[in-house]
Amino acid sequence: IQCRDCRITYKLCDEYVHQSNDCTNRLVQCTYQCGEVMKYSKLKNHLKLCNRRIITCPLHCEVSMTVSDSYDHIKNTCEHRKISCPLKCTELIMFKHLNDHVYNSCINRNIRCNLCGTMNQWKDLKDHNKSCEFRIVECDNKCGQKMNIKLLSTHMNEHCTNRFMKCKFNCLYKLRYCDMENHCMNECSNRIITCPNLCPETNTIPFGETSSDAIITFDGKPVTKLYAKQLDVHLKHACPFRYTNCQLCSLSIYLPELA
Repeated sequence: IQCRDCRITYKLCDEYVHQSNDCTNRLVQCTYQCGEVMKYSKLKNHLKLCNRRIITCPLHCEVSMTVSDSYDHIKNTCEHRKISCPLKCTELIMFKHLNDHVYNSCINRNIRCNLCGTMNQWKDLKDHNKSCEFRIVECDNKCGQKMNIKLLSTHMNEHCTNRFMKCKFNCLYKLRYCDMENHCMNECSNRIITCPNLCPETNTIPFGETSSDAIITFDGKPVTKLYAKQLDVHLKHACPFRYTNCQLCSLSIYLPELA
């Protein structure tokens, strides 16, 4: 007999088998159970397009799902989907990297200043560090010290070894603190020195009472003290132990021996 659907001729005894298994035009349900009924000859093409067929995620997250579920997966649950940064930094971030981005790399993430404790966006942190009231700065006098900016003024005025100070002997010079000792001991024209000839002190240049460690001459008198700026005049004209030229022979004679 001839099949009324596919026009294939078969034996009557094979009718059930043909109608059930062999007829290309027999009605069958979708293998993926989408609910559609179709001719067997169209099943192959249907399975390629069926919304219930199994696919792997097109975003390469390696999850398998039906086509009908893929739309929700891609939009809402896929770890590889791209989403906008919740901190509004204009970047699109893969969802599985969102936490790392928000807490470690987003330019709009909040960072606490280690010095003042205020919260600032990372992109503004450099500007904040330049104006933070607790920022660490170097001394303007180039002494090499670093400190909290609130301590800078006190440091520069009271503790910095490179701060400028007036000479304590009022010689009108201003010097760095680190140079002051050498200046006062060896350079200042107002420093007090003793006569290099060890001449006995007179009352013409009063410097107060003689200290216990004053230099004493051979006859028990203290050595003359004077300002450094007066030394040349003293040695040429006032020191009783100076050398002077004889008015008769022009030889340099030790003054006490001139007579």
